[in-house]
Amino acid sequence: MLGCMTGFALIATLMFGTTPVAAADLTVQDSPETVLAESYRRMKAAEWVAAADTFDAGALKQFREMLTPILDAGEGAGVMAVFFGAEQSSETIKTMSDQAFFAKVIATMMQTSGGKLEGQEILGGISEGAERRHMVVRSTASAMGISITQMEVVSLNLTPQGWRLALSGKIDGMAKALQQLLAKPEAEGATVEEVTDDAAK
Repeated sequence: MLGCMTGFALIATLMFGTTPVAAADLTVQDSPETVLAESYRRMKAAEWVAAADTFDAGALKQFREMLTPILDAGEGAGVMAVFFGAEQSSETIKTMSDQAFFAKVIATMMQTSGGKLEGQEILGGISEGAERRHMVVRSTASAMGISITQMEVVSLNLTPQGWRLALSGKIDGMAKALQQLLAKPEAEGATVEEVTDDAAK
């Protein structure tokens, strides 16, 4: 369980922006840097649903599609508790919007692990065409007493609502690893903690 919680929490916290800014509504005119900074501010303030608004709607849908097979497999109730808390039922989860689904998963992981943003700095960026921007940031985050500083590339897509964050490849990779482990016959007798621990390695 430690590996799963720490891995997801650190990945989540290392995905976001720069120096916090005052609360603001995002507009279609806002720059990638502004959206990144506001996303960071909302996450640091534990405004999870509002933080989900800073993501591309397609990314939120992809996030849900990656985790759904994990929730449907193996120890369903135990897995759901890991990602959503013990109070959520499968019926409630199915009725959630993609935004609420994302917000609940990240909120649960951050709360359980004690994940915390400590600082981020934009170092530069490069455009990939007119509708995609990659920002290089130096990020520091901590969870369960472990602090990590690393360089991170945060990608944003230009949507009808303006610049919005794309899904991190690290979360994509961890979700796929969890799917594969839960699908293995030898994992049938393993606990949720053992399976998720292996996926985070």
